[in-house]
Amino acid sequence: MARENKKELLLDAAEKILETQSYDELSLDNISKVSGFSKGGLLYHYPTKEAILQALVNRLIQRFEDEFDKQLQIETTDFKSIFITVNTNPKMSCDFVFSSSD
Repeated sequence: MARENKKELLLDAAEKILETQSYDELSLDNISKVSGFSKGGLLYHYPTKEAILQALVNRLIQRFEDEFDKQLQIETTDFKSIFITVNTNPKMSCDFVFSSSD
């Protein structure tokens, strides 16, 4: 499995935890368990929880940019349509980032 695919699978696991549990449950141990990777394998790609969070934010930004670019290619699309499309796309949601129980 390619390195990038492993990193994406680890981010998928972290995202799944954040979507279904609280921020406090996002630990390296839980990510390892959900992803099926060893903790050492996880640490190879993301040495800290903060590194995982930064990668998740970067992935959300990339998803937004990709969707925005896709919408710009549609000639009849106006800014309001782009805004609605991006805001209603579940993959664009960043609700899980702010679900801390603090």
